Amino acid sequence: MEAMERKTAREWIPVLKEYDIAFSVAQSWEEILEDEQAWANECFYKMQYGNGNIRTLVRPPVKFQEMGVPEYKAGPLIGEQGPEIMEDLGYSKENIREFQEKGILYVWKDDLS
Repeated sequence: MEAMERKTAREWIPVLKEYDIAFSVAQSWEEILEDEQAWANECFYKMQYGNGNIRTLVRPPVKFQEMGVPEYKAGPLIGEQGPEIMEDLGYSKENIREFQEKGILYVWKDDLS
């Protein structure tokens, strides 16, 4: 324990790797995103959204061989399904358009502009 106190965690990493000693360092979210082992173990993946933004997402922590890697499906944007739902409830397209114009029904527009 005394020897461990003489170096920082960053200083110990190359030493432990050189002698093939298993170890793990407590990391912040930003540090984990740069961790080669986490990426090699497919803990994360890059997801590109319809608007062009790319984000890092976390894979499920449990893997089953039969399951494979699950495909990520984004949920609907705010109000995205609103016009369809209102039409199913019997509202006319004109009513729905009017509700949108008046701000009664909000439908998120995820434009690249």
